[in-house]
Amino acid sequence: MSILDENNFEKLITENTFTINDEKYKDEHIIKIRRDNELNILLNHESSTQYEQLEMNHKIIDTMSILDIGKTNYTLKNVYFHSLNQSLNLSFHTSKISAEAFVESIEFVSETYKNSEYIVEYIDNIPINHIWSDIIEKEIISKNIISIGDIEIEKEEFASSGGSNGLILNIDNQEIYLIRNEEKSKKEYTDGFILYKGNPSKELRDKFRNIISFFIGRIIILLEESFYDIDWNLTSFKAFSPKKLMNGRAFKINTILPIKYDYIIDSESFSKHCNLLYQKYDLFDFSHLSWLYWHAQCSAIHTKCGEFGATIEALQKAYIDNNTKGWSAAIISKDKFKEFKEKIIKEIDELDIKDKEKNILKEKLASLNKLPQKMILENLFKHLNYSINEDELKAWQGRNDSAHGNKNEDSIKKIIKQKNLLQDIFFKLIRLIADIDR
Repeated sequence: MSILDENNFEKLITENTFTINDEKYKDEHIIKIRRDNELNILLNHESSTQYEQLEMNHKIIDTMSILDIGKTNYTLKNVYFHSLNQSLNLSFHTSKISAEAFVESIEFVSETYKNSEYIVEYIDNIPINHIWSDIIEKEIISKNIISIGDIEIEKEEFASSGGSNGLILNIDNQEIYLIRNEEKSKKEYTDGFILYKGNPSKELRDKFRNIISFFIGRIIILLEESFYDIDWNLTSFKAFSPKKLMNGRAFKINTILPIKYDYIIDSESFSKHCNLLYQKYDLFDFSHLSWLYWHAQCSAIHTKCGEFGATIEALQKAYIDNNTKGWSAAIISKDKFKEFKEKIIKEIDELDIKDKEKNILKEKLASLNKLPQKMILENLFKHLNYSINEDELKAWQGRNDSAHGNKNEDSIKKIIKQKNLLQDIFFKLIRLIADIDR
């Protein structure tokens, strides 16, 4: 087995016998750790203690230190106990406790090896519906030594394998190796790894995963990050309960890709698209935009139009806020509106109404000079030298019905069409602003 065939969490729980590394918990206890069907890390705690020694607060523990049978220390973060069963033995004055907790993360830091040179992220939810262009070759060297008296017979055996299951990318001059494992039985996705040379920050790696997820059409789920030195000794690792499952729906969606790739995705084109989006990442506020986009993809069919509409509005706002020169979402100029607003405020002050009602009217003035969202969308496309068509504009009404809870008697077929049009509007805006179609 190689580093890219297994993950450190699975190795951690091979023997799966831990104890709490704290003098307060002297009672006889055992801890076991596992992942559930949704890949959350769960802790099971069983203890037997005297009544008066029962000190453990089974609610929330910010940091918990545990030891395996080899006395290696691991740090658990944000342990949330959600299940607790207690049985009493009146004859022996003892109490037996069985508890289960959700664990946000588990971390190991080596006391021996430092200075990481490589980062390996173990990920899940990688789509399998395209062939990836790069061949990941594996060469396994095994050494056999036979000793007969003072004679040693040494023999090395070589085995190699490879397959089209990787993308070798370069984003912002960072080498990234996206490696896909074999297909899972009857699944539309599989797990795999992202390998980085060097030490890109967590923030940067989050950006890379958001961008790659967008273009491959599924949310990459981060389960573990491991750091290795130049000789591939483990310096540290951290396993996570996933944060982007959308209540499990992330594993059940297949999205239309924002760019139409052939059956084979080649790393050169993919790197180009990733770089163009990366250059506009902050302009888009793409971290927030990505969160909205995947929630829209995972939402129920009758709310999708509203969710995609909100995503488009967030994109409009981010672009307008970062491109104020020669562009405005206002109806009239600020100077003219200020003059108009002062006149209206005087009129409001003279009205024979309660002060509370006057204040509400004045607050409403703040949004009075903003173009309707439909016109902002038209102007944005015009600003980007693209003509939005009539069907796309009509789809915006579907967004309004969904977002505002309007009664909708349209057929599912029509709602799906509106959703697809709104999704396509979002894709077009991304491609136009990032200049991907050039």
